[in-house]
Amino acid sequence: GAIAAMGHTDASTAEVLAGIEAGVRHVTHLFNAMRPVHQRDGGPAVGAMLDARVTCELICDGAHVAPEVLRLAFGLLGQSRAVVVTDNLYLAGTGGQSGRFAGSEVRVEGAKAAREDGTIVGSVATMDQHFRNAMAFLGIDAAAAFALCSTNPASVIGFGGRKGRLAVGMDADITGLDEDGNVALTLCRGVAAFRRDQ
Repeated sequence: GAIAAMGHTDASTAEVLAGIEAGVRHVTHLFNAMRPVHQRDGGPAVGAMLDARVTCELICDGAHVAPEVLRLAFGLLGQSRAVVVTDNLYLAGTGGQSGRFAGSEVRVEGAKAAREDGTIVGSVATMDQHFRNAMAFLGIDAAAAFALCSTNPASVIGFGGRKGRLAVGMDADITGLDEDGNVALTLCRGVAAFRRDQ
């Protein structure tokens, strides 16, 4: 049931296309720790975005990838191939300003946690922030953002028949947002796991 994915790679476009022919169907953290786009070799990002068989993860925290680059990628991927992920570090949502990751000290700077040399190690923006950012950065409405943040990820991991949509027979994992897009309620299989007012 696993799917072949690539990410954090220095592959050329030709190598990426060979990987796709061999079965790669998903890209982790598009643009991050990848060979940059160059006019004579688009690298992994371009190779992946141009192949309709491949879905690609977009980190919408505003720190990992510039909003205009995310919008460019979304223009190529479309709503069915873009998958919003958090790349969250354990500090996300805690208010913590420092910690450790892979043996190194990290500090929170805005929406990201980074090593002293500036290397980003993860995001600290929660999923509801990524959802709001997806609407703002990509110029999409809530329904489209829902697909990118829920429907598409569930489909990629093979759970599209149980999760990622509101429909009869699904697992009823539901997040209720207030008018500002902040989490007010979470249901897990129809049972309230979180209520902001309690």
